[in-house]
Amino acid sequence: MGPHHLVYGPARRAAMCYTRAMTRLHGASGWREATRRLLDTVFPPRCVGCRSRGTWLCAPCLRAVDQLPLPLCPVCRQPVEKGNPHACRGSGARPSLVAISAAGAYAGPLRAAIHALKYEGRHGVAATLAPLLAERVAPLAGDDDLLIPIPLHPARQRERGYNQSAVVAAELARLLPLELAPAALQRTRQTADQTRLSGAQRAENVRDAFVARPDGVRDRRIWLLDDVYTTGATLHAGAAALRAAGAREVRGVVVAMTLRA
Repeated sequence: MGPHHLVYGPARRAAMCYTRAMTRLHGASGWREATRRLLDTVFPPRCVGCRSRGTWLCAPCLRAVDQLPLPLCPVCRQPVEKGNPHACRGSGARPSLVAISAAGAYAGPLRAAIHALKYEGRHGVAATLAPLLAERVAPLAGDDDLLIPIPLHPARQRERGYNQSAVVAAELARLLPLELAPAALQRTRQTADQTRLSGAQRAENVRDAFVARPDGVRDRRIWLLDDVYTTGATLHAGAAALRAAGAREVRGVVVAMTLRA
Protein backbone atom coordinates (compact mmCIF):
# COMPACT_ATOMS: atom_id res chain seq x y z
CA MET A 1 0.00 0.00 0.00
CA GLY A 2 1.57 3.26 -1.12
CA PRO A 3 1.73 6.29 1.21
CA HIS A 4 -0.72 8.23 -0.99
CA HIS A 5 -3.37 5.57 -0.36
CA LEU A 6 -3.58 6.64 3.29
CA VAL A 7 -4.99 9.94 2.02
CA TYR A 8 -6.83 8.60 -1.01
CA GLY A 9 -8.95 6.04 0.84
CA PRO A 10 -10.21 8.21 3.73
CA ALA A 11 -10.71 11.19 1.44
CA ARG A 12 -12.92 9.25 -0.94
CA ARG A 13 -14.87 7.66 1.93
CA ALA A 14 -15.44 11.11 3.44
CA ALA A 15 -16.66 12.40 0.08
CA MET A 16 -19.01 9.42 -0.27
CA CYS A 17 -20.44 10.07 3.20
CA TYR A 18 -21.05 13.68 2.19
CA THR A 19 -22.76 12.51 -1.01
CA ARG A 20 -25.09 10.17 0.89
CA ALA A 21 -25.94 12.93 3.36
CA MET A 22 -26.76 15.39 0.56
CA THR A 23 -28.82 12.74 -1.25
CA ARG A 24 -30.89 12.07 1.89
CA LEU A 25 -31.30 15.80 2.42
CA HIS A 26 -32.29 16.72 -1.13
CA GLY A 27 -33.65 13.40 -2.40
CA ALA A 28 -32.05 14.03 -5.80
CA SER A 29 -30.65 11.11 -7.77
CA GLY A 30 -29.11 13.59 -10.20
CA TRP A 31 -27.04 15.08 -7.40
CA ARG A 32 -25.80 11.64 -6.41
CA GLU A 33 -24.88 10.61 -9.95
CA ALA A 34 -23.09 13.87 -10.74
CA THR A 35 -21.12 13.70 -7.51
CA ARG A 36 -20.08 10.10 -8.13
CA ARG A 37 -18.83 10.96 -11.61
CA LEU A 38 -16.82 13.81 -10.13
CA LEU A 39 -15.37 11.49 -7.50
CA ASP A 40 -14.29 9.01 -10.17
CA THR A 41 -12.47 11.85 -11.92
CA VAL A 42 -10.78 13.31 -8.85
CA PHE A 43 -10.19 9.93 -7.20
CA PRO A 44 -9.73 7.42 -10.07
CA PRO A 45 -11.23 4.04 -9.16
CA ARG A 46 -9.05 1.13 -8.08
CA CYS A 47 -9.81 -2.48 -8.84
CA VAL A 48 -11.57 -4.01 -5.84
CA GLY A 49 -9.76 -7.29 -6.51
CA CYS A 50 -6.11 -6.28 -6.94
CA ARG A 51 -6.08 -2.50 -6.27
CA SER A 52 -4.74 -1.59 -9.75
CA ARG A 53 -5.78 1.87 -10.93
CA GLY A 54 -8.29 2.80 -13.62
CA THR A 55 -11.33 0.55 -13.16
CA TRP A 56 -13.44 -1.01 -10.41
CA LEU A 57 -12.75 -4.54 -11.67
CA CYS A 58 -9.77 -4.98 -13.99
CA ALA A 59 -9.60 -7.42 -16.91
CA PRO A 60 -7.44 -10.03 -15.09
CA CYS A 61 -9.82 -10.00 -12.08
CA LEU A 62 -12.84 -10.30 -14.39
CA ARG A 63 -11.23 -13.35 -16.00
CA ALA A 64 -10.69 -14.79 -12.52
CA VAL A 65 -14.44 -14.80 -11.79
CA ASP A 66 -15.68 -18.37 -11.37
CA GLN A 67 -18.54 -18.20 -13.85
CA LEU A 68 -21.62 -20.38 -13.35
CA PRO A 69 -23.85 -22.01 -15.97
CA LEU A 70 -27.31 -20.59 -16.40
CA PRO A 71 -29.91 -20.99 -15.21
CA LEU A 72 -29.47 -22.92 -11.95
CA CYS A 73 -31.97 -24.71 -9.74
CA PRO A 74 -32.66 -22.67 -6.58
CA VAL A 75 -32.77 -25.92 -4.56
CA CYS A 76 -29.92 -28.17 -5.73
CA ARG A 77 -27.98 -25.51 -7.69
CA GLN A 78 -27.63 -27.70 -10.75
CA PRO A 79 -28.30 -26.46 -14.32
CA VAL A 80 -31.93 -26.55 -15.38
CA GLU A 81 -33.66 -26.53 -18.74
CA LYS A 82 -35.02 -23.20 -19.92
CA GLY A 83 -38.37 -22.43 -18.35
CA ASN A 84 -38.72 -25.67 -16.39
CA PRO A 85 -38.33 -26.36 -12.66
CA HIS A 86 -35.62 -28.90 -11.94
CA ALA A 87 -36.41 -32.59 -11.52
CA CYS A 88 -35.41 -32.39 -7.85
CA ARG A 89 -38.71 -30.59 -7.23
CA GLY A 90 -40.76 -33.66 -8.08
CA SER A 91 -44.14 -33.29 -9.75
CA GLY A 92 -45.81 -31.04 -7.20
CA ALA A 93 -47.05 -27.47 -7.55
CA ARG A 94 -44.98 -24.99 -9.54
CA PRO A 95 -42.45 -23.34 -7.20
CA SER A 96 -42.44 -19.64 -6.41
CA LEU A 97 -38.90 -19.28 -7.74
CA VAL A 98 -38.23 -21.17 -10.98
CA ALA A 99 -34.50 -20.69 -11.46
CA ILE A 100 -31.50 -18.51 -10.65
CA SER A 101 -29.18 -16.74 -13.08
CA ALA A 102 -25.88 -15.76 -11.46
CA ALA A 103 -22.83 -13.95 -12.78
CA GLY A 104 -20.53 -16.24 -10.84
CA ALA A 105 -19.59 -17.93 -7.60
CA TYR A 106 -19.40 -15.87 -4.42
CA ALA A 107 -15.61 -15.88 -4.16
CA GLY A 108 -12.51 -13.95 -5.16
CA PRO A 109 -12.91 -10.70 -7.09
CA LEU A 110 -16.69 -11.05 -7.33
CA ARG A 111 -17.04 -11.28 -3.58
CA ALA A 112 -14.75 -8.25 -3.21
CA ALA A 113 -16.88 -6.31 -5.71
CA ILE A 114 -20.09 -7.04 -3.82
CA HIS A 115 -18.50 -6.05 -0.53
CA ALA A 116 -17.25 -2.77 -2.03
CA LEU A 117 -20.71 -1.94 -3.38
CA LYS A 118 -22.70 -3.06 -0.36
CA TYR A 119 -20.58 -1.87 2.55
CA GLU A 120 -18.24 0.80 1.12
CA GLY A 121 -20.66 2.73 -1.08
CA ARG A 122 -18.68 2.20 -4.29
CA HIS A 123 -21.63 2.46 -6.66
CA GLY A 124 -19.39 2.55 -9.71
CA VAL A 125 -18.84 -1.19 -9.23
CA ALA A 126 -22.45 -1.79 -10.31
CA ALA A 127 -21.74 -0.57 -13.85
CA THR A 128 -19.00 -3.21 -14.11
CA LEU A 129 -21.17 -6.00 -12.70
CA ALA A 130 -24.24 -5.27 -14.84
CA PRO A 131 -22.74 -6.55 -18.14
CA LEU A 132 -21.91 -9.85 -16.45
CA LEU A 133 -25.56 -10.20 -15.44
CA ALA A 134 -26.80 -9.06 -18.84
CA GLU A 135 -24.93 -11.94 -20.49
CA ARG A 136 -26.82 -14.39 -18.28
CA VAL A 137 -30.27 -12.81 -18.54
CA ALA A 138 -30.40 -11.72 -22.19
CA PRO A 139 -30.89 -15.21 -23.71
CA LEU A 140 -33.90 -15.81 -21.44
CA ALA A 141 -35.50 -12.37 -21.15
CA GLY A 142 -38.78 -11.46 -22.84
CA ASP A 143 -40.04 -8.09 -24.06
CA ASP A 144 -42.75 -7.92 -21.39
CA ASP A 145 -40.57 -8.96 -18.43
CA LEU A 146 -40.22 -6.87 -15.27
CA LEU A 147 -37.00 -6.32 -13.32
CA ILE A 148 -37.54 -5.86 -9.57
CA PRO A 149 -34.74 -5.41 -7.01
CA ILE A 150 -35.17 -6.92 -3.57
CA PRO A 151 -36.20 -3.93 -1.43
CA LEU A 152 -34.74 -2.84 1.86
CA HIS A 153 -37.00 -1.74 4.68
CA PRO A 154 -37.31 2.08 4.51
CA ALA A 155 -35.58 2.48 7.87
CA ARG A 156 -32.66 0.32 6.72
CA GLN A 157 -32.37 2.20 3.45
CA ARG A 158 -32.31 5.55 5.26
CA GLU A 159 -29.54 4.22 7.47
CA ARG A 160 -27.41 2.92 4.57
CA GLY A 161 -28.37 5.67 2.16
CA TYR A 162 -29.05 3.36 -0.78
CA ASN A 163 -30.18 -0.13 -1.78
CA GLN A 164 -27.31 -2.01 -3.44
CA SER A 165 -29.69 -4.33 -5.32
CA ALA A 166 -31.55 -1.33 -6.74
CA VAL A 167 -28.25 0.21 -7.87
CA VAL A 168 -27.33 -2.95 -9.80
CA ALA A 169 -30.87 -3.29 -11.18
CA ALA A 170 -30.76 0.26 -12.55
CA GLU A 171 -27.51 -0.49 -14.36
CA LEU A 172 -28.88 -3.78 -15.72
CA ALA A 173 -32.02 -2.07 -17.00
CA ARG A 174 -29.81 0.22 -19.09
CA LEU A 175 -28.48 -2.82 -20.95
CA LEU A 176 -31.60 -4.95 -21.45
CA PRO A 177 -35.19 -4.26 -22.57
CA LEU A 178 -36.55 -4.98 -19.10
CA GLU A 179 -39.06 -2.71 -17.39
CA LEU A 180 -37.57 -1.61 -14.07
CA ALA A 181 -40.27 -1.69 -11.37
CA PRO A 182 -38.69 -1.08 -7.95
CA ALA A 183 -41.99 -0.06 -6.33
CA ALA A 184 -43.78 -3.28 -7.26
CA LEU A 185 -42.38 -5.11 -4.22
CA GLN A 186 -42.10 -3.67 -0.72
CA ARG A 187 -40.59 -4.89 2.52
CA THR A 188 -43.24 -4.48 5.18
CA ARG A 189 -41.19 -5.10 8.31
CA GLN A 190 -37.60 -4.84 9.44
CA THR A 191 -35.70 -8.10 9.63
CA ALA A 192 -32.57 -9.13 11.47
CA ASP A 193 -29.21 -9.23 9.70
CA GLN A 194 -29.08 -12.58 7.89
CA THR A 195 -25.30 -12.94 8.03
CA ARG A 196 -25.04 -15.01 11.20
CA LEU A 197 -28.31 -16.93 10.88
CA SER A 198 -28.75 -20.57 9.87
CA GLY A 199 -30.75 -21.51 6.80
CA ALA A 200 -33.88 -22.24 8.84
CA GLN A 201 -33.47 -19.02 10.82
CA ARG A 202 -33.07 -17.00 7.62
CA ALA A 203 -36.26 -18.45 6.18
CA GLU A 204 -38.18 -17.60 9.35
CA ASN A 205 -36.58 -14.15 9.52
CA VAL A 206 -37.96 -13.07 6.12
CA ARG A 207 -41.22 -15.03 6.16
CA ASP A 208 -44.09 -12.70 5.13
CA ALA A 209 -41.67 -9.76 5.07
CA PHE A 210 -42.69 -8.67 1.55
CA VAL A 211 -45.85 -7.58 -0.19
CA ALA A 212 -46.33 -7.03 -3.93
CA ARG A 213 -48.73 -4.78 -5.86
CA PRO A 214 -51.10 -6.97 -7.91
CA ASP A 215 -51.77 -4.17 -10.41
CA GLY A 216 -48.06 -4.03 -11.20
CA VAL A 217 -47.14 -7.72 -11.46
CA ARG A 218 -50.25 -9.68 -12.43
CA ASP A 219 -49.62 -12.07 -15.35
CA ARG A 220 -46.06 -10.79 -15.78
CA ARG A 221 -42.78 -12.68 -15.69
CA ILE A 222 -40.49 -11.19 -13.07
CA TRP A 223 -36.72 -11.07 -12.76
CA LEU A 224 -36.11 -10.60 -9.02
CA LEU A 225 -32.63 -9.23 -8.35
CA ASP A 226 -30.49 -9.58 -5.23
CA ASP A 227 -26.77 -9.27 -4.64
CA VAL A 228 -25.96 -12.73 -3.23
CA TYR A 229 -27.81 -16.06 -3.15
CA THR A 230 -26.73 -17.97 -0.05
CA THR A 231 -29.66 -20.01 1.25
CA GLY A 232 -32.08 -18.21 -1.03
CA ALA A 233 -34.41 -17.27 1.84
CA THR A 234 -34.78 -13.64 0.79
CA LEU A 235 -35.39 -14.35 -2.90
CA HIS A 236 -37.84 -17.15 -2.09
CA ALA A 237 -39.80 -14.88 0.27
CA GLY A 238 -39.91 -12.10 -2.30
CA ALA A 239 -40.91 -14.52 -5.05
CA ALA A 240 -43.70 -15.94 -2.89
CA ALA A 241 -45.14 -12.44 -2.42
CA LEU A 242 -44.97 -11.79 -6.17
CA ARG A 243 -46.65 -15.06 -7.03
CA ALA A 244 -49.35 -14.41 -4.43
CA ALA A 245 -50.00 -11.08 -6.18
CA GLY A 246 -50.51 -12.84 -9.51
CA ALA A 247 -47.09 -12.89 -11.17
CA ARG A 248 -46.97 -15.57 -13.85
CA GLU A 249 -43.39 -16.61 -13.13
CA VAL A 250 -40.49 -15.40 -11.00
CA ARG A 251 -36.83 -15.94 -11.86
CA GLY A 252 -33.97 -14.89 -9.64
CA VAL A 253 -30.95 -12.97 -10.86
CA VAL A 254 -28.00 -12.44 -8.54
CA VAL A 255 -24.49 -11.10 -8.83
CA ALA A 256 -23.07 -14.12 -7.03
CA MET A 257 -24.19 -17.46 -5.68
CA THR A 258 -22.60 -19.62 -3.00
CA LEU A 259 -21.93 -23.10 -4.30
CA ARG A 260 -23.11 -24.63 -1.06
CA ALA A 261 -25.81 -23.21 1.22
